[in-house]
Amino acid sequence: MKKDEGASREAVLRLLTEGVRLPIAPLHRLHVEVIAEALLYIWQCVVDKLPEADIGSGETLLNTAIINAINRRLSDDDPPLELLATLVFRAERGTENQNYTGDRLEVRPDISFSLKGGGAVSLFPLIVECKIIDAPGRKTVRLYCDEGIKRFVDGDYGWARQEAFMLAYVRDASTIADKLIPFLEQTFGKDPDRFATLRLPAPTGSGADQAESQHSRPFRYPDRSPEVDPGPITIRHIWVNARPPRRGESAQGINGPRDAARTPVDGERFAGQHE
Repeated sequence: MKKDEGASREAVLRLLTEGVRLPIAPLHRLHVEVIAEALLYIWQCVVDKLPEADIGSGETLLNTAIINAINRRLSDDDPPLELLATLVFRAERGTENQNYTGDRLEVRPDISFSLKGGGAVSLFPLIVECKIIDAPGRKTVRLYCDEGIKRFVDGDYGWARQEAFMLAYVRDASTIADKLIPFLEQTFGKDPDRFATLRLPAPTGSGADQAESQHSRPFRYPDRSPEVDPGPITIRHIWVNARPPRRGESAQGINGPRDAARTPVDGERFAGQHE
């Protein structure tokens, strides 16, 4: 990149970040659970509504279906999304973002949640990066990490925030325990570790295969003092069953009844605790 072009891009980035304390304060733990529960609920809505064969479709169709379902149900004041509606304006797909230096102006994470809140909270979306896991189709956990986790570590995605989500559409029998954890263990604690893993995925939530991992971020924000550290990012992994139904089997049979796709966190548990 030419020197003058680099200066221009830093100036453009400064228009967004000047006066903003980075990183943004972390989400309340209960809010993370509300978002995770909402994603599971919406996934089951998609499973219920899509033609069975489409459950095996490409990532783009599934992402679009999820976003459409979220936004429609938010606009309809769907009771199961009542708590999500207090946190989120809407969901968007493939919205152009910039990386932490501003030298990439057109990075496009899969799903972006525009969050409610004053100040800088609404300036930086919460990212949900989606990947298909299907070893026979060469959609491996390596790809999930190289084109998912690493984008957060490198500051391409979610660089102003301290948390993010990854949603896996699992087409084979892969689980976080038998695929993701062993893969990250191969480089964990070693130098270099290209995924900068501080904490291996630990099970959390229920109603789906879920875990949280934590990763350091070696970059520093431009135009900030050297001690301004983005700190680690916590990634919530949600792996859902997206295997196309076999002959004689319905998608409902694969994923179970709607209530089985939801976590036990509900409106009653959160009543009076929203901040």
